[in-house]
Amino acid sequence: MNGIIKSLIGLSLLGLSVPAEAFKLETHMWVGQEVINDLEDDGLLSFDLGKDNNITIEPPYDVKEAILNNKSTYLMGTIGPDAVPDIVTGQMIVHPVVYLVVRKLIVLGTLANG
Repeated sequence: MNGIIKSLIGLSLLGLSVPAEAFKLETHMWVGQEVINDLEDDGLLSFDLGKDNNITIEPPYDVKEAILNNKSTYLMGTIGPDAVPDIVTGQMIVHPVVYLVVRKLIVLGTLANG
């Protein structure tokens, strides 16, 4: 009975959590591709910060060349440890708190059921 109550409390707390401010892997890839497109266009990185506030940055030559000569590797790096070597391992390394909460809930659920 005690385990069931703990499990219900844990699940209730998850329901009360605030929405996560995170990006999907596709968003990381999109941003990376935008950097490549911008560098291919004029060799500069341009940022529109709104209200006629624009910033243009000229990256170091070796950085620009490294990105443009290794596009696939660069794009893979934009998702980096979130997905490498796989999604589960990456998420446990990059977001250990989430992993620990899920692990705790699994343990609580196991105790409640066992």
